[in-house]
Amino acid sequence: MAKTALIIIDMLNDFCKEDGKVYYPENREIIKPINSLLKTARKNDLLRIFIADSHRPNQKDLELEEVRDHCIQGTDGDEIIEELNFNSTNEYKVKKRRYSSFFGTDLDLILRENGIENVILVGTKTNNCIRATVHDAYYLTYNVIVPKECVTTNSQESQRIHLYEINRYFGGGVESLEDVKNRIEKGELQ
Repeated sequence: MAKTALIIIDMLNDFCKEDGKVYYPENREIIKPINSLLKTARKNDLLRIFIADSHRPNQKDLELEEVRDHCIQGTDGDEIIEELNFNSTNEYKVKKRRYSSFFGTDLDLILRENGIENVILVGTKTNNCIRATVHDAYYLTYNVIVPKECVTTNSQESQRIHLYEINRYFGGGVESLEDVKNRIEKGELQ
């Protein structure tokens, strides 16, 4: 059994479609690299978990008090983008209502039940959802890997700073996409 999971964070219609409520073009740019990594993960039978920011309509939600409405349940905004070909038969979908994919979800339980030691984190909002998930994964003692071509935010300066800090203070796991794929293929992340 593989000891590595690929966690795809918030690659959802509201973030990635041009008419999405929190769309920005940088999200479109990481779809191809994520798909490349996803193909490698599927081929090598790594655990795959899709994280979906998903908020209840018309109910109290602290995150929505801080930012504009997005990813509302019952809309297609909180659905995984078609380009990633999510398969509910052999891939997980975990809904969250906070920046961290761990907070208030059963992500840690899924990872521990599957004997996972390494987490590869990809997706959108390096400065929010990626970073918060990196922190919690690190504190829960997972080895964190972040392929730099597979994460983004809407500010290049913010992207640079947050990747530096993730790499410097939270496990040194920022790597190139090709290096991560090669490590998977060689069995180093299985």
